[in-house]
Amino acid sequence: MRLKNKVAIITGGSRGIGRGVAEAFAGKVQRSPSWAGIRAACDETVAFIIKNGGSAIAIVADVSKEADVAWIAAETLVKLNRIDLLVNSAAVNLPYREVADVSLDDWNRLIGVNLTGIFLCCKAVLPQMKLQHYGKIINFSSIGGLSGAPGRAPYRASKAAIINFSECLAAEV
Repeated sequence: MRLKNKVAIITGGSRGIGRGVAEAFAGKVQRSPSWAGIRAACDETVAFIIKNGGSAIAIVADVSKEADVAWIAAETLVKLNRIDLLVNSAAVNLPYREVADVSLDDWNRLIGVNLTGIFLCCKAVLPQMKLQHYGKIINFSSIGGLSGAPGRAPYRASKAAIINFSECLAAEV
């Protein structure tokens, strides 16, 4: 995929895989709105991108909240006029914990970020991508989504669901 003059939204861009993707795109995309829940880390990523010839803006938001995601998509369109690429890498995990010891709040938070966040982000950018007749979406899952393991049920369930969701989305669009 050619990245020149493209606008990429990268979730979880302040650390881990998201930051790695944002840094790899430095100087290759027109602009890269990167969002995460940590302002300082997001600003560090943007500074790296700019230092390396790229252009980026940092936006702090929660991908599990529909209003935040809608705002990010709208802000990107206002500031950059298009959305060519969505990279969904925002994710959370829990410490090793057996199912009987996982609280509903922990379960909901993990599923909210890891799975619902991807759904909301895709839903928010698809209308613009369809209007442009162009767009690419990358949803990060994990090898953990292919098999179970003790103490990892919430995380691995979310990653398995991402694989299936992505296959369904690909069949639709």
